[in-house]
Amino acid sequence: MWEEIENFIKNKNFKLNENDYNYILSKLMPDIHRWAHSAYQRAYYKGVCISKEDFFSYFQETVWDCIQSYIDLKGKEYKLSHIVSHRIKLAEAMVWRSYSNIGTSNDKNHTQYRAAQLLPINFELVNNNFDFSNFKIRDQLNSFKKNCPTEAAVIGRLIAGYSPKEITKDVFDSDSYSSKYRKRINRIRNDFDEYIHR
Repeated sequence: MWEEIENFIKNKNFKLNENDYNYILSKLMPDIHRWAHSAYQRAYYKGVCISKEDFFSYFQETVWDCIQSYIDLKGKEYKLSHIVSHRIKLAEAMVWRSYSNIGTSNDKNHTQYRAAQLLPINFELVNNNFDFSNFKIRDQLNSFKKNCPTEAAVIGRLIAGYSPKEITKDVFDSDSYSSKYRKRINRIRNDFDEYIHR
């Protein structure tokens, strides 16, 4: 598969359009899902519940960036599979860091994962209102929704397990999941994370 993707990029003379990126991502999607599931399980077995969707979103963005790096290098020095393999490990660490807080001397490595203790959040969409079982998150999201309704819609759907592509179609009314929407969804997720930890 990797050789096929590398040949596809080379045949395009290292100049890809958005459809080419989407084609490559579609080929790698089963792997990205598998990596996200494995990362989720590793966290779960350590007693930390980090959303599989967070791993998936970070990994998808990482793969996108890896393709760009491979193009910038013109396929020299490194194989695409090596770039992806290395950066997926870094992306997994970044997801963990996004959930970490400074802990006490009782915590391993003086690190806590308070944000992860709020997940998973079981809720359903009821007339487009979010009905959370976790009242703290529900209240925070409702408060966030007053000033940022679109952003709150994105967060609610991320928690519900929507893929970034589904969110792009559902919230932004676009059939094209591009880097513009990928970056916007990640910015919204980071903004909400800062909002709930203020």
